[in-house]
Amino acid sequence: MSYNSTYNATGAGTTETLSWVDMPSTSVDISLNTTCYLLIMFSTQARTDYAQDSIMVRVSIENATYSDIASPESICLTPTVSWELDWPSTHRHHLGWSSYSCNFNEPSLPPGTYTIKVQWRLLNTALPIGTGYVYYRTLDVIALP
Repeated sequence: MSYNSTYNATGAGTTETLSWVDMPSTSVDISLNTTCYLLIMFSTQARTDYAQDSIMVRVSIENATYSDIASPESICLTPTVSWELDWPSTHRHHLGWSSYSCNFNEPSLPPGTYTIKVQWRLLNTALPIGTGYVYYRTLDVIALP
C-alpha cells in the first residue's frame, strides 16, 4: 500500500470560470509498483464572494505518459441555500465559510509515479463574477493493490 498526504493552512483564491486551474499547494506525488485502486480524499474550508458563484473541484492524475480525471469528474463545494433547498427561485443566500470533504477514486492505475492534484474553477450563474476562496485543506491519497 502506498500513501501520501499534504496539509496547507494558507488561503488561496480564484476568479477563473472557463478553465480548470491547479489549487495552490494541494498536490502530492505517489509511486506505484503494481496496478492499484486510488482513494483520494480532499477536505477544505471554502467560500465565495457572491451567492451566484460556486466553487467546483476535480482531481487530476498525471505523469509523463498518463493523464486522467478521477471519478466523479467534479464536485460543487459551495452551493447556495436555494440549491440545497431546491427552491425554484433566483433568490440565493451566500453561505460564507463552510467545511467540505469529498472523495474521489481511480479504479485501476498502472505502475508508475504520478502527481495527484486538486483543480478548481468557479461556476457562475450571473454577473458580477467574484472570487472563490479556500483556506485549511488536506489531500490524502491511498493506493490499494
